[in-house]
Amino acid sequence: HLGEWWNNKKTISSAKKLKVKTGQSRKGINAKLAKGASISGKVTGSDGNPLSAEENSDIVVTAFRASSGGYYGQEYTRPNANGTYAIHGLPTGTYKVEFNPEGNVLAEQWWNNATEAKSATKLVLKAGSVRGGVNAKLNVGATVSGTVTGSDGLPSVGFSHDNNGGND
Repeated sequence: HLGEWWNNKKTISSAKKLKVKTGQSRKGINAKLAKGASISGKVTGSDGNPLSAEENSDIVVTAFRASSGGYYGQEYTRPNANGTYAIHGLPTGTYKVEFNPEGNVLAEQWWNNATEAKSATKLVLKAGSVRGGVNAKLNVGATVSGTVTGSDGLPSVGFSHDNNGGND
């Protein structure tokens, strides 16, 4: 289900304030939540065996929703011990799904075997829709190694590099 503010308001700025005095009880503040959409699937390694966050260092599955400025993370989850995941409570919209094995030797992937967001397959979801089969088979990523030296040819101390999730 989708979250909302009292009296069917979508944002806190549009919500009506309730005035309640100490010791007062106010009844009839009810809500009927709208159904959200859901996405589910399975995350496996290149060998087809299930990958779970517990065994494989923080695998995160994120549904990114389209907005006027691009895509932003709507909801995320982690695969269970069987490698399956489900993301519920998504508003109607267009989504792209990322499989990110943070801190792992596996390569990041977007749904339908895309290596980056711009080439990821879009999912169009409507209220209450259920979209299964959004699976990923993650492969081992590439590694880069070497020695960082200063202008004097000696190894540099305290140097670090972040590859920004492989998107550079």
